[in-house]
Parts: sequence; structure tokens; C-alpha cells
Amino acid sequence: MSGRGMKKWRPFSSLEAQAPSLQEMKYRKGRSPKPQISSERAAKIDDYLHDFKNVNFHITYYEDGYVLAIDEQIKKVDCLNGLIKTETLTIAFTNLLDLEIL
Repeated sequence: MSGRGMKKWRPFSSLEAQAPSLQEMKYRKGRSPKPQISSERAAKIDDYLHDFKNVNFHITYYEDGYVLAIDEQIKKVDCLNGLIKTETLTIAFTNLLDLEIL
């Protein structure tokens, strides 16, 4: 089924120039609105952030339309700027969805 070099079962991936725009469309289609957190969960997160030294956390956060999760130690809590700094990234308080101790 490859008479002219095109694959029959991949009609939208036939041109190389279409690949980036198709990937962008899939990325935008997979986005979801930011979930709301309850007051109980917010209080639990606040308690964990008061005593974060030498503890590994499962951090769930929202970024650019996706809910992501990492397992890391929190290195610094910057209350003035509303940021949590881990070994690899910086998360705003407003994007933080959940914290669990590992």
C-alpha cells in the first residue's frame, strides 16, 4: 500500500511540514482547566510547608493546562514571592494542588 511513498493508514502524517503543527494541536487538545482544591487540602498543604525539612514529597501541581507530579524534596519555601523551590523546578503556590509525604 505504498505506491507513491505515502502510507495508507497515516493520511495526516504524510507531509513532514505538518508534524510540528499536528503535535501542537494534540498538545492543546489535551489541556484541561485548573482543578480547585478544598479548604481541608489547603490546610494540609500549609501544615506540610511549615515542616518541610529533610522530607521527600509527592508534589502534584498544575502547569500550562496539565496536572503534573514529581517526587522530590522541597529545598526552600519563599513566602514573600509565593514560590516553592525543589531540586529541579520552581512551583507557584497558586499552581500547587497536593502534597503527600513519601
